Amino acid sequence: KKSIFFEKIDKIENKYFQKKLTNHNFTLLTPNCMGGLIYHRLGERFNSPTIDISMQTHDFMVLISDLDFYMSKDISKVENSGLPYPVGIIFGDKLHESIKVNFVHYENFEEARAKWNERKKRIIKDNLYVIICDLNDIYEDDYRKSGYICDEDLKIFENFKCRNKIMLTRDKYRTQEYA
Repeated sequence: KKSIFFEKIDKIENKYFQKKLTNHNFTLLTPNCMGGLIYHRLGERFNSPTIDISMQTHDFMVLISDLDFYMSKDISKVENSGLPYPVGIIFGDKLHESIKVNFVHYENFEEARAKWNERKKRIIKDNLYVIICDLNDIYEDDYRKSGYICDEDLKIFENFKCRNKIMLTRDKYRTQEYA
């Protein structure tokens, strides 16, 4: 639980990071809530549709592999997903896979879709950051069951053209400069 003491420390830390920040107005894409936490801590506007969502690793890799295509498409509601939050799907075509987006912090699909569409218009391609976790499925009930990103998804990430990409990993043998 958050205490008043913790909240004061959090505010002090946030002010520290906000003062240190020299690059404003950027887009941060992540497959989980990490992006929203970073934007919030830095006091920056949410210039990313991937705020308050979660995506399977493969779906996120497919999304970034052709960001223009997926951002040009509408997102539809997945009916009866069996999950306690709204789920959306962006349908692919003959050359693109369909991908799912879990709107884990939204009450209803309409609100989630509106925020997704609003924020996807804010993407700043020349000031883009992408952060992934080196896990094939970070949403396992037991994170220790999750393995590393599969070779197919890692290849997508390696081929993704972005100066500012980061892979958080527990594998000390990862040799990629962004790991």
